Order: sequence, then C-alpha cells, then structure tokens
Amino acid sequence: MRREATKHSTLAGARRENAAAAFKPGIEDAIGRFAQGIRYQTISRTGDESFNLNEFLEFHAHLERSYPNIERELNKKKIGVSSLLYEWPGTDLKRPALMLMAHMDVYPVEDADRSAWECDPFEGKVDSRYLWGRGSWD
Repeated sequence: MRREATKHSTLAGARRENAAAAFKPGIEDAIGRFAQGIRYQTISRTGDESFNLNEFLEFHAHLERSYPNIERELNKKKIGVSSLLYEWPGTDLKRPALMLMAHMDVYPVEDADRSAWECDPFEGKVDSRYLWGRGSWD
C-alpha cells in the first residue's frame, strides 16, 4: 500500500510540475497578486484596538483589481463592516452545490514574537520555495 501511495504522489507531483510549467507566466502573476494580498494587515481579534477597517477596505479594493472576473461573475455581499460573501450561482439547481470558504483576517503578531519570524509577517516575501507571510499557509 505504501509503495502505491508513493507512486501515486510521484505521478501527481509530475503532473503538477508539468501544469505549472505550461502556465508559468500566469503562475508568477498569481503568486504576485497573492503576495500583495498578504501585505494588508487585516488584523482582527475581539476587543483588539489594532483593528483597522481601512486595511480591510484596501484589501477589498485589491481583490477587485486583482480578480476582475470574480467581481464580474459572482454576486458579492458585504457582511458587517469588513467581511465579504461571494455567491457563484450554478446553472443546474438539481446538481449538488459547492461551497468554498476562506478568511481574510489574521491575529496580530506580538512584538515579542516577531523575532521568531524568518521574514516580516506582512512582507509577502516570495523566494524560490515559499510565499512568506501571516496567513499565507492557512
């Protein structure tokens, strides 16, 4: 069983590499847009004075600029002052629905914890292996 799983993951990895190579110009642009999104300090924690609505509004504007097809094709609703809900209606109501979820808020980084970070948590740094930043992996 383990050998089959390894074989499968190797094949899947090769397919991903081939797909990435075929779309390389688009991949670099997508990574750049994602890195830019990491730079917005959308910090939110109940009762936290570091909440900055302007950061969320600027992030919303970034989404609109960076993903114009999403803005054009999906229905967007603002929830509260800082959250967004996108609805992508299907064409066949008899088929199962699909829900995709994400969040745009992060917990603050305490000054004492910053030294544990390899890069600034809101830098959105891209290197040959990773996109570094607060919220980039969850």
